[in-house]
Amino acid sequence: MVARHSDVGVEAWRKLAARVIEAARALGDVLVVIDEAHFVAPQRGKVPAAVKGLATTGRGEGASSIWVTQRLSEAEETVISQCQARLLGGFESSADLGKVDAITEYPTDVHNPQVTYVPNLPVRLEPRGRKEPHSLQKHIEDGDTVGSEWIYSDNTGKRERRNTRGLAASMQSTHYGKQGKGLKV
Repeated sequence: MVARHSDVGVEAWRKLAARVIEAARALGDVLVVIDEAHFVAPQRGKVPAAVKGLATTGRGEGASSIWVTQRLSEAEETVISQCQARLLGGFESSADLGKVDAITEYPTDVHNPQVTYVPNLPVRLEPRGRKEPHSLQKHIEDGDTVGSEWIYSDNTGKRERRNTRGLAASMQSTHYGKQGKGLKV
Protein backbone atom coordinates (compact mmCIF):
# COMPACT_ATOMS: atom_id res chain seq x y z
CA MET A 1 0.00 0.00 0.00
CA VAL A 2 1.18 3.48 -0.86
CA ALA A 3 -0.63 6.24 1.04
CA ARG A 4 -0.52 9.88 0.00
CA HIS A 5 1.07 12.19 2.54
CA SER A 6 -0.58 15.59 2.95
CA ASP A 7 2.65 17.34 1.89
CA VAL A 8 2.60 15.67 -1.54
CA GLY A 9 0.85 17.80 -4.16
CA VAL A 10 -1.79 16.37 -6.48
CA GLU A 11 0.46 16.38 -9.58
CA ALA A 12 3.32 14.67 -7.75
CA TRP A 13 0.87 12.12 -6.32
CA ARG A 14 -0.55 11.40 -9.77
CA LYS A 15 2.96 10.78 -11.16
CA LEU A 16 3.90 8.52 -8.23
CA ALA A 17 0.63 6.59 -8.55
CA ALA A 18 1.33 6.09 -12.27
CA ARG A 19 4.77 4.65 -11.49
CA VAL A 20 3.31 2.28 -8.89
CA ILE A 21 0.56 1.23 -11.32
CA GLU A 22 3.12 0.66 -14.09
CA ALA A 23 5.18 -1.58 -11.78
CA ALA A 24 2.08 -3.48 -10.63
CA ARG A 25 0.94 -4.08 -14.22
CA ALA A 26 4.35 -5.56 -15.01
CA LEU A 27 3.86 -8.10 -12.21
CA GLY A 28 0.54 -9.43 -13.54
CA ASP A 29 -1.99 -11.27 -11.34
CA VAL A 30 -2.27 -8.22 -9.10
CA LEU A 31 -5.09 -6.14 -7.64
CA VAL A 32 -4.58 -2.37 -7.57
CA VAL A 33 -6.94 -0.32 -5.40
CA ILE A 34 -7.02 3.42 -6.03
CA ASP A 35 -8.73 5.44 -3.31
CA GLU A 36 -9.70 9.03 -4.14
CA ALA A 37 -9.48 7.96 -7.79
CA HIS A 38 -10.56 11.39 -9.01
CA PHE A 39 -7.10 12.67 -8.02
CA VAL A 40 -5.22 9.87 -9.82
CA ALA A 41 -7.51 9.83 -12.87
CA PRO A 42 -9.18 13.27 -13.04
CA GLN A 43 -11.91 14.18 -15.52
CA ARG A 44 -10.01 17.36 -16.34
CA GLY A 45 -6.26 17.36 -16.83
CA LYS A 46 -3.67 14.88 -17.98
CA VAL A 47 -4.11 11.27 -16.94
CA PRO A 48 -0.87 9.28 -17.16
CA ALA A 49 -0.86 6.50 -19.77
CA ALA A 50 -0.20 3.82 -17.12
CA VAL A 51 -3.34 4.88 -15.22
CA LYS A 52 -5.55 4.74 -18.33
CA GLY A 53 -3.87 1.48 -19.32
CA LEU A 54 -4.80 -0.13 -16.01
CA ALA A 55 -8.46 0.73 -16.63
CA THR A 56 -8.48 -0.39 -20.27
CA THR A 57 -6.00 -3.20 -20.95
CA GLY A 58 -4.93 -4.06 -17.41
CA ARG A 59 -7.29 -7.04 -17.09
CA GLY A 60 -5.78 -8.61 -20.19
CA GLU A 61 -2.39 -8.39 -18.49
CA GLY A 62 -3.73 -9.93 -15.27
CA ALA A 63 -3.97 -6.61 -13.41
CA SER A 64 -7.36 -5.97 -11.85
CA SER A 65 -8.36 -2.67 -10.30
CA ILE A 66 -10.82 -1.12 -7.90
CA TRP A 67 -11.46 2.61 -8.27
CA VAL A 68 -12.91 4.38 -5.23
CA THR A 69 -14.21 7.96 -5.32
CA GLN A 70 -16.80 10.09 -3.61
CA ARG A 71 -16.71 12.53 -6.53
CA LEU A 72 -17.83 10.50 -9.53
CA SER A 73 -18.21 13.60 -11.72
CA GLU A 74 -14.52 14.39 -11.24
CA ALA A 75 -13.26 10.93 -12.27
CA GLU A 76 -11.96 10.21 -15.77
CA GLU A 77 -14.57 8.95 -18.22
CA THR A 78 -12.48 6.02 -19.49
CA VAL A 79 -12.01 4.70 -15.95
CA ILE A 80 -15.74 4.94 -15.20
CA SER A 81 -16.83 3.35 -18.49
CA GLN A 82 -14.44 0.39 -18.20
CA CYS A 83 -15.69 -0.81 -14.82
CA GLN A 84 -17.15 -4.31 -14.98
CA ALA A 85 -18.98 -3.84 -11.69
CA ARG A 86 -20.11 -0.77 -9.78
CA LEU A 87 -21.13 -0.15 -6.19
CA LEU A 88 -22.81 3.26 -6.08
CA GLY A 89 -24.08 4.98 -2.96
CA GLY A 90 -25.82 8.26 -2.35
CA PHE A 91 -24.84 11.53 -4.00
CA GLU A 92 -26.21 15.00 -3.32
CA SER A 93 -24.22 16.88 -5.96
CA SER A 94 -26.13 17.43 -9.21
CA ALA A 95 -22.87 16.85 -11.13
CA ASP A 96 -22.34 13.45 -9.47
CA LEU A 97 -26.00 12.51 -9.95
CA GLY A 98 -25.68 13.47 -13.62
CA LYS A 99 -22.73 11.08 -13.97
CA VAL A 100 -24.74 8.33 -12.23
CA ASP A 101 -27.58 8.96 -14.70
CA ALA A 102 -25.17 8.54 -17.62
CA ILE A 103 -24.01 5.08 -16.48
CA THR A 104 -27.17 3.52 -15.02
CA GLU A 105 -30.36 2.14 -16.54
CA TYR A 106 -32.72 2.79 -13.63
CA PRO A 107 -34.09 5.94 -11.92
CA THR A 108 -31.11 7.99 -10.72
CA ASP A 109 -33.19 9.45 -7.87
CA VAL A 110 -32.52 6.24 -5.95
CA HIS A 111 -28.99 7.65 -5.41
CA ASN A 112 -30.23 10.98 -4.05
CA PRO A 113 -30.78 10.66 -0.27
CA GLN A 114 -32.87 13.86 -0.36
CA VAL A 115 -35.56 12.10 -2.42
CA THR A 116 -38.06 10.18 -0.30
CA TYR A 117 -40.06 8.39 -2.99
CA VAL A 118 -38.67 6.93 -6.22
CA PRO A 119 -41.33 5.84 -8.74
CA ASN A 120 -40.73 3.07 -11.28
CA LEU A 121 -37.94 1.49 -9.27
CA PRO A 122 -37.12 -2.07 -10.37
CA VAL A 123 -38.16 -4.63 -7.73
CA ARG A 124 -34.56 -5.72 -7.06
CA LEU A 125 -33.70 -2.14 -6.11
CA GLU A 126 -36.60 -1.63 -3.72
CA PRO A 127 -35.66 -1.45 -0.05
CA ARG A 128 -36.65 -4.39 2.13
CA GLY A 129 -38.97 -3.73 5.03
CA ARG A 130 -40.48 -0.54 3.59
CA LYS A 131 -43.82 -0.21 1.84
CA GLU A 132 -42.71 2.34 -0.76
CA PRO A 133 -39.52 2.49 -2.84
CA HIS A 134 -37.15 5.03 -1.29
CA SER A 135 -33.74 6.37 -2.17
CA LEU A 136 -30.58 4.97 -0.61
CA GLN A 137 -30.31 5.84 3.06
CA LYS A 138 -27.80 5.72 5.88
CA HIS A 139 -28.87 3.90 9.02
CA ILE A 140 -28.06 5.81 12.20
CA GLU A 141 -28.34 4.59 15.78
CA ASP A 142 -27.37 6.69 18.80
CA GLY A 143 -25.73 9.23 16.49
CA ASP A 144 -23.48 6.66 14.79
CA THR A 145 -23.81 5.43 11.21
CA VAL A 146 -24.35 1.66 11.49
CA GLY A 147 -24.95 0.96 7.82
CA SER A 148 -25.71 2.43 4.44
CA GLU A 149 -27.41 1.31 1.27
CA TRP A 150 -25.75 0.89 -2.12
CA ILE A 151 -26.69 -0.28 -5.61
CA TYR A 152 -24.50 -3.05 -7.00
CA SER A 153 -24.51 -3.61 -10.76
CA ASP A 154 -22.28 -5.44 -13.17
CA ASN A 155 -21.89 -5.88 -16.91
CA THR A 156 -24.02 -9.05 -16.90
CA GLY A 157 -27.08 -6.95 -16.05
CA LYS A 158 -27.22 -7.92 -12.38
CA ARG A 159 -28.58 -5.11 -10.20
CA GLU A 160 -29.44 -5.19 -6.52
CA ARG A 161 -29.69 -2.99 -3.44
CA ARG A 162 -27.15 -3.85 -0.77
CA ASN A 163 -27.15 -2.79 2.86
CA THR A 164 -23.98 -2.67 4.93
CA ARG A 165 -25.89 -2.69 8.24
CA GLY A 166 -24.35 -5.31 10.50
CA LEU A 167 -21.08 -5.57 8.58
CA ALA A 168 -19.21 -3.16 10.85
CA ALA A 169 -19.17 -5.64 13.74
CA SER A 170 -17.30 -8.22 11.64
CA MET A 171 -14.94 -5.81 9.85
CA GLN A 172 -11.73 -4.42 11.24
CA SER A 173 -9.46 -2.05 9.39
CA THR A 174 -7.04 0.73 10.08
CA HIS A 175 -7.99 4.21 8.95
CA TYR A 176 -5.07 6.04 7.36
CA GLY A 177 -5.10 9.80 7.21
CA LYS A 178 -6.86 12.44 9.23
CA GLN A 179 -10.53 12.01 10.05
CA GLY A 180 -11.25 15.74 10.15
CA LYS A 181 -13.14 17.74 12.72
CA GLY A 182 -16.89 17.60 13.24
CA LEU A 183 -18.67 20.94 12.77
CA LYS A 184 -21.88 22.09 14.41
CA VAL A 185 -23.72 25.02 12.89
